[in-house]
Amino acid sequence: MRLLDNPFSPFARKVRLVLDWKGLSYEAIDGLDKANRRVLEAANGRVEVPALIDGDVTVVNSSDIVAYLEHTHPEPPVYPANPAARVRGRAWERCADTAIDPILADISYWSWAERPDQMPAGMKEVAQKDLESTMRSSATSKVRSSSAATSRSPISRCSRISPPSARSASRSRRSSIPGCPPG
Repeated sequence: MRLLDNPFSPFARKVRLVLDWKGLSYEAIDGLDKANRRVLEAANGRVEVPALIDGDVTVVNSSDIVAYLEHTHPEPPVYPANPAARVRGRAWERCADTAIDPILADISYWSWAERPDQMPAGMKEVAQKDLESTMRSSATSKVRSSSAATSRSPISRCSRISPPSARSASRSRRSSIPGCPPG
């Protein structure tokens, strides 16, 4: 297997975590390195990472790659066996992909890139509030499930983690971030 990825891509990181969790061997290729652009273009016409090449099969989009790996290599599972817990885990995966990643990416540009400008005033504080709102939502909408759903899978472990301030949040709150599960 070959994975076209990039160290700065949270979507590629998600795929690497799943590949490592499942104990699968793969060759990681920096798809965003100029020297590898043709390889990435051939795998994904949108020229985005990640892209997984497994023999004659090429899969793009991190969630589709994870689904492919779950189907072709079901053990150990990434998602919980309990259907309700699985739905919850997938909802948080979507939330991370659509809401949390943009927040973190936006504020990180001033941490690692050499830029001539400065982070806009108040941006970090707004990002912090958005992340806290997301975590409150996580704490207030826990899935009730059997012990099978609380397996050692990475998704089930992460869905039980929340900061102390989030654990005290009101159970009636709803997520204010589109795409994230309601509380």
